[in-house]
Amino acid sequence: MNLSGKFHQCLRLRPGSIESINGLGLVYAAQNKTNEAVAEFERALKLDPRFSAARVNLATLLANHGQVSAAIGEYQTVLRLETNNVAARINLAKLWFSLGKTNEAIALYQQALELRRDNPVAHFDLANAFNAQGLHAEALKHYGAAVELQPGFADAQYNFGVELARVGRITEALPHFAEAARLNPTSAEAHFNYGVALAKLQRYPEAATEFQQTLKLDPKYASAQALLNRALQFSHGPALQP
Repeated sequence: MNLSGKFHQCLRLRPGSIESINGLGLVYAAQNKTNEAVAEFERALKLDPRFSAARVNLATLLANHGQVSAAIGEYQTVLRLETNNVAARINLAKLWFSLGKTNEAIALYQQALELRRDNPVAHFDLANAFNAQGLHAEALKHYGAAVELQPGFADAQYNFGVELARVGRITEALPHFAEAARLNPTSAEAHFNYGVALAKLQRYPEAATEFQQTLKLDPKYASAQALLNRALQFSHGPALQP
């Protein structure tokens, strides 16, 4: 029996189980059956308008299908009914940020972190928002927190490396670029920046390897080709200041 079948079976035994209805909605959403998913989330909310999980899932589905205003309304309803809901804050902040309302997004991310300091996504998204405002010291702090909380967070590793490199902390940036490239081996940008960091530390043969990998992933990456040529040249000559 598949997962949707199991939820239907649960609902035959307990027709009013809002958890099972919400679960069925999630199954439909994963299957790209949007109308069916919306119907299940709305059915759960008719039974219990305060069931925040279904409302957050409904809002997320609406946002993913371009119904941003409707999604914002649902998230705001969640926060009126359940003031400590972290997921609604983070998701609403993402929408505000996508609409250019960075200050509103930052306020929500900060509120989410007051409730859950151990949420790596909130730290990462807040760092992105600070970065957009040019507040790089704040961004650096929150990228670092995201990486500490979730070392396997590839985008956080990469962005942390970028921010460290921005302020000249290349030696510290290097392992984060390395980890970003390991976690996301198909990212040309991760390999490229790892290569740049290696080159700045005069580790030219390793840098050349990363630039070659960059070009393998993106043959039109002109900067990678130019830096590969330099790295190969320096690999066979005296150490030069990059």
